[in-house]
Amino acid sequence: MYSKCGDLPDAREVFDRLPRRNRDVAVWTALIMGYADNGLEDRALEEFFRMDCPLNPRPFVAALKACSSLAEKEEAIQDGGKAMAIKSRSLERGREIHARACRLGFDSSDVFVGNTLVDMYAKCGSMADARRAFEKIMAPDTISWNALVLGYATNHEEAVAFEVFSRFLSTRLQPDHLSFVAVLKACSSLATKEVAAHNRLVKVFALEKGMAVHAEAGRRGLDTSLFVASSLVDMYSKCGSMVDAQRIYNKLESCNVVLWTALMLGYAENGEEDLALKLFIELRPRSCRPNALSFLAASKACTGLAVKEEIQHQQVETIKRRPVKINSLEKGMAVHSEAIRCGCCDLFLTSNLVDMYAKCASMEDAQRAFDGMERRNAVLWTVLLAGYVENGEGEKACELFAPMQRDGCHPNSASFVAALGACRDGVSIETGRAFHADICRSGVECETQVGSKLVDLYSKSGMVSKAREVFDSLPERNLVTWTSLLAGYSREGRTREVFHLFGGMLDEGLQVDRVTMLCLLTACSHAGLVERGRELLKSMSSRYGVSPGVEHCECMADLLERANEPEAAREMRKMVARKENPTIIN
Repeated sequence: MYSKCGDLPDAREVFDRLPRRNRDVAVWTALIMGYADNGLEDRALEEFFRMDCPLNPRPFVAALKACSSLAEKEEAIQDGGKAMAIKSRSLERGREIHARACRLGFDSSDVFVGNTLVDMYAKCGSMADARRAFEKIMAPDTISWNALVLGYATNHEEAVAFEVFSRFLSTRLQPDHLSFVAVLKACSSLATKEVAAHNRLVKVFALEKGMAVHAEAGRRGLDTSLFVASSLVDMYSKCGSMVDAQRIYNKLESCNVVLWTALMLGYAENGEEDLALKLFIELRPRSCRPNALSFLAASKACTGLAVKEEIQHQQVETIKRRPVKINSLEKGMAVHSEAIRCGCCDLFLTSNLVDMYAKCASMEDAQRAFDGMERRNAVLWTVLLAGYVENGEGEKACELFAPMQRDGCHPNSASFVAALGACRDGVSIETGRAFHADICRSGVECETQVGSKLVDLYSKSGMVSKAREVFDSLPERNLVTWTSLLAGYSREGRTREVFHLFGGMLDEGLQVDRVTMLCLLTACSHAGLVERGRELLKSMSSRYGVSPGVEHCECMADLLERANEPEAAREMRKMVARKENPTIIN
């Protein structure tokens, strides 16, 4: 009773007063579960390993739930440049409990222990262990299958999640609404990975998968469950089909805050911010009291509006003489004020509010929102740091690093990416090199995003040999990594290295972009390679799928002028004028 009320000191006192002979497995389990349910997972595990009575499966379930909660709090380790979602500390503790359960045979004979093992391993990011635990359960039930499908979905193994769900449907067991929530999560995750084809917003492959799951839920009469409906709205939103998402929402007779928030977030993430805010302000169901996620959706809508809004210097509203995006800022402030009134300003929401204020170019408000939080984490610090970088205050961003560490928040890879971005804003290369040393000490130097920023930093500072050294040390490279080094060689006029690197990009199967093509044309300009430049410009669309822009034509015009072809340069500049102003005929 005391544990369920959150009064752990009294629960402990009652436990300690009991004679040792009366502390049976039920009493121990109640104490362990009390600690686990109240966020004291380490203490729960301490008590589990102190148990000195005959055991049954129940304390194992409680201890494994404590490990699952620990895993949700733990940061995933990084390995070889890949974000391996392994929670090593929680996994180690979970394996220790699993070994004890195996010795007593509970892992296979008791379905509750087996299900909790599958869930624990999935939350620790070890799906190989989760699968082994599942296969050992003598008689898996619907909960067992749900845990496995959800595990694969949350660990970004969507194809396996679909395969397991299909296998589940072929058994005699009946899926429930949580079964469809799990597989729809796999559809949503698949959609976030898929790139919309031919500049369309809809993710066709994920949408087809999602529609098939929706049809199956409908056949079983489960698509009207609010849990399933909310997942369907989320799935259709992630696939870019807001018409289908709205149709699901309209079809339901009742609504809850989860469903309403899912639709609002869908509009915000699909570039329809005004509709998201209309849903938040004007179309709020009477039964829905907004929670932190609702305010998060509204703040994301304001952030999206700010990204689109231009600062109108003629009618500029300023805070301490800094121009801001006043329309988005006013909407964002209204959302923030209501969130404060509702007591919803948690760390996650505040991080998004800081980002929203930064996108509105109001770092004073961003700093104020940050200062209002007594407890801060690395994410909040990083968002503030990135905000100063975005607004051209690199030195201020760099100054935040020391207080961040004094606050007990260790910088993560995102923090270093933001800090390296600050090094372009009048911050010395020595500061960048100091960050590089910190990155190596933190063990994140092999992460692709961090490595790409380092390559970019050294390339732009004229230290191309150092940029190459970092480039060669990365286990994985993306388009940004390759282009950053290519740009460095291009700026130094090292044409041979530019085209050698470009060949390497094509061999890796990378799709080049406008920046890549500009670097190639710049290299041609420096080396006076007129015919090669012409050939590149001519084949940009047909061969590389990149439409020539103003910057490419300007670069080609410079190349022609350097090659003493003034007539051809004039024609190219006319083309530039037509691209800048399509109404010009001659």
